[in-house]
Amino acid sequence: MHAIKVSDTDSNVYCWGSNSDGQLGNYNIGAVTRWNSPLLVVVHSGSNPPLGQAQSVSAGTLHTCAVTGDAPTNAACWGQEKIGRLGDGSPSNINDPIDSPVGVLAPGTSDNLGLSADDVITSGTFNSCALLPEDAPANNSIACWGDNSSGQLGNSYMLGSYTSTPAPVVFSDGSKLVNLVKVAAGDTFACALLRTDGSIACWGTNYLGRLGNGRFTDAYSDAPVAVAESGITFVGFTDLSVGADHACALGGSDTVLCWGANQFGQLGTGSVDTDAHSAPVNSNVDGTLFADDFDGD
Repeated sequence: MHAIKVSDTDSNVYCWGSNSDGQLGNYNIGAVTRWNSPLLVVVHSGSNPPLGQAQSVSAGTLHTCAVTGDAPTNAACWGQEKIGRLGDGSPSNINDPIDSPVGVLAPGTSDNLGLSADDVITSGTFNSCALLPEDAPANNSIACWGDNSSGQLGNSYMLGSYTSTPAPVVFSDGSKLVNLVKVAAGDTFACALLRTDGSIACWGTNYLGRLGNGRFTDAYSDAPVAVAESGITFVGFTDLSVGADHACALGGSDTVLCWGANQFGQLGTGSVDTDAHSAPVNSNVDGTLFADDFDGD
């Protein structure tokens, strides 16, 4: 229920909308429950400087995250800390709002989680994911933190629970999902676009077909599965966007394919229904994906 933007002029971060849990990042929890114009995000330190050098940002439902600094960049989050969604290593059962950015920590250390040169971070309803650097030829991998009730962290670690420590997204054999262009989180699921062949892998809940793997019977997957139909993996995608309960991808000849829920017509097929669309369908539109990743609205 809030929005976020990086300023083009000074690379500072501004938020507006609901501030029920400090997700605007400017001290005013309780005193200001909503804000109808951009509010500067500041750090609780000394003269309360702005959170500067922002590269990318993402808003969840009650929390917000940003990529900041020069390479190697770091991740910071603020807002509701419950179920580990800030990734700062705090006990995950803490139900405290944090109204100033805190660093996302690398697993098992007090160091900030260093991100890849792609500067990609994405926030879902109760979790976040980011691209991490890997040695060539892997290029990068993904770490996620927060709620893992439906496998949306892409890892069996704390499955059915939650963690405030970032964990890698891995296949069922324990190998990391690598060589990625983009990662995008929705409501209890996430997807990533692979650099190698333009295929897409998703993980988390499969309610209404959100994983796009052509299977109706799987309730969830805590490991990445390929977007596919009848066992044939779709390849050649160039962009990806994830909503709360559906996803769309840009394919060859600028064709947009979508999967998941369609109760509001979000698949763009010209119809509205409550069926599960577990494999990509043609949205009957050509062009560029303009929608941002799920922002908690």
